[in-house]
Amino acid sequence: MDLLKTSEKADGPPKSELLSPVSASTSWSLLPKGINPNRFVYVIRLPKQKPTKPVIVEMRKETWRSRKWMERFQTEKDVPLTHRERCHLYGDICLDTVWVLCCPPCSTVGLANKFAFSAPKKANYWPLTPPEYAGNPWDSTVVGTLDLSSNVRVFWVSTSKGTRIACTYVPLPQSSAPVILFSHSNADDIGTIIRHLRLMSRILYCHIFAYDYSGYGLSEGEASIKNLYSDCEAAYLALRFYYGFNQDDIIFYGASLGSVAAAHLAAKYSCKGLIMMASVPSGIRLLCRGELPFGQRETFPFDVLDNVTLAKKIRCPVLVVHGEDDQLCVIEGARFLVKQLPFPAPPAFYKDVGHNEVELFRLATMRISHFIHSEAFNIWVMIHEQNAEKKTSMK
Repeated sequence: MDLLKTSEKADGPPKSELLSPVSASTSWSLLPKGINPNRFVYVIRLPKQKPTKPVIVEMRKETWRSRKWMERFQTEKDVPLTHRERCHLYGDICLDTVWVLCCPPCSTVGLANKFAFSAPKKANYWPLTPPEYAGNPWDSTVVGTLDLSSNVRVFWVSTSKGTRIACTYVPLPQSSAPVILFSHSNADDIGTIIRHLRLMSRILYCHIFAYDYSGYGLSEGEASIKNLYSDCEAAYLALRFYYGFNQDDIIFYGASLGSVAAAHLAAKYSCKGLIMMASVPSGIRLLCRGELPFGQRETFPFDVLDNVTLAKKIRCPVLVVHGEDDQLCVIEGARFLVKQLPFPAPPAFYKDVGHNEVELFRLATMRISHFIHSEAFNIWVMIHEQNAEKKTSMK
């Protein structure tokens, strides 16, 4: 049961603070029994919304300027560096060296922000009408996409970091269907995935709520690990606040880089289930390509995008879908990730399927549909039985 406590004004969006899971003082006998094992009542509070118009970014600036010469050398290796490019390159190398010697954790995060995120320089969708208001779905803006998808609406939500991210919602006529909170992969935005989301909504029989990370598409800010976590939390709060879905009906879905955001939400909030598609095990494991240093260690110092550590905190059914021919996130990392999950569903590993093909694989789609509508409920029944046995044994 959701208690929505917000102070609303007629001329703008609700002004309140960030959501904080707290136990409300109410009678538990009046509440329906849900799947939340902690039996929390969540008070929904959105981050403070900005009533001004969002900034439409036509061409995004490159945060790491020395990457430009790397892109040039991929096609023309004999092109000499200009004086300005050489200065940018030496400056980045010296700055990273200083951070490595003085503060290794800050250096690790800084390097991860440069290498892990490759946002499109230009958004793959654009507003067809001027954005009148940013802050709720009822004042959304119609946008155009490269694949000419019709009636695509986008609205903006403010995060705890003060930036605004673009969100979209793909509904079904049946309101009783579950909803998927979709965290897309790297180098994508709403414009490139909207047709796939509509097809997936019809096949999986689910509503879908998707969003762009900071620095992606028409979202403000820069792509970073801290912004990634605040973005996914703001999208979750918007889904709960504006559309009124219970935690029992929300499924976190993360593809590639988005699996980190989805795992972060599943570790922090209760949900119906988690789907990790071609997931990233961790930053160091991604660089090592399965050849892990220091043996089969569970954690590494200064590791980032660490799904292995998040997996131990997840207390919901988890389905891991991966292709055995994945050359970017190797299958060994997915197998090691499944071992760390407390309540995993039987993993779905497919032969001769690569990193980008597994999400479009028909057998994978059928497996995900079975997990959403049947398998997740059975795992939750098993979890409640185990909790009941623990309580009886303690007595």
